[in-house]
Amino acid sequence: MTLLRSLGRRERALLAVVAAIVLTYSIARGVTLTSDFKNPYRVARIFWQTGVLDIRGEPRYPPTIRVLLAPLAALPIGVAAAIWSVLSLAAIAGVPDAIARLSGLTLRQQALPWLAVLPFVLDAFALGQAEPVNLFLVSAGLALARGPRPLAGAGLIGLAGMIKVLPVAFWGVLVARRRVAAAIAGGLMTAVASVLLLGGFSGWGPGLFSVVEWVAVLHEQEGPWGLVATRNSLRENNEALPVVLARTFGDLDPQLTRNAVSISHVPLRMIWGLWLILLAAMLLITDFLFGGTAAVVCVAVLGAGIVGVWYVLPLTRGRAAQVREEE
Repeated sequence: MTLLRSLGRRERALLAVVAAIVLTYSIARGVTLTSDFKNPYRVARIFWQTGVLDIRGEPRYPPTIRVLLAPLAALPIGVAAAIWSVLSLAAIAGVPDAIARLSGLTLRQQALPWLAVLPFVLDAFALGQAEPVNLFLVSAGLALARGPRPLAGAGLIGLAGMIKVLPVAFWGVLVARRRVAAAIAGGLMTAVASVLLLGGFSGWGPGLFSVVEWVAVLHEQEGPWGLVATRNSLRENNEALPVVLARTFGDLDPQLTRNAVSISHVPLRMIWGLWLILLAAMLLITDFLFGGTAAVVCVAVLGAGIVGVWYVLPLTRGRAAQVREEE
């Protein structure tokens, strides 16, 4: 949080007021069970009380989240939501420093990009999502991997993947930056840690079976096509990019998108084409940031959701400003 401490007294006071408001609202949403935090909390609480790894109850999170959140799920939902919100706030506060170590960007250079993604950050807080914590883990992991501790960096990325799986795509950045051994070792460490965590706390049979069941359920129900085809998660606050495109431009039953703005009725096959075009645009952005095709392809996997944009956007415009200054 070194960069935040460099701000003036007025700026820090303003940020403190905003943080207090966001924190209060986030906790209120958690207490009233109107945030996404209730979903991992519910399955983690089931595990805490019964020792059962309930996969179908919340398949979008890997089995490991049930064990990692179990101590928090032992608490009442209000207390757990408050602790989670504080952790998320602390994580976001640490991201500017991690980005500075990763890219050399000052807080001033990061200001406009952070302003651009502010709606997504606030939404993540309001919904009690895992992205603030994972954003810090990924940013800090990449910063470590860039320096003399690539294995530690790969481990942090793996920890983020144990909370929500998409961040493991950032191991591809290590591969592209010639930290191949660290990326492989990080993957192995994460796999071993996950197996030990699941097997050690739920039993080896149920622990391993939970992974098999999770993969099967993802294949059946989840993913951008499944979310629409099964009429699942078409609510207006779902930020998954293909779902946003389908909800806004796709030829869907109006009853399924009654609270969303529907602009046109384009066949879904064309929606998937548009999604791929947008992913290609993200390839160009990440290529400018990181270089290397392997890194670009892996980072762009996060284009599956709008929230993936704010994993990379704080770097984008600031990096462009830095290049202009160097010229």
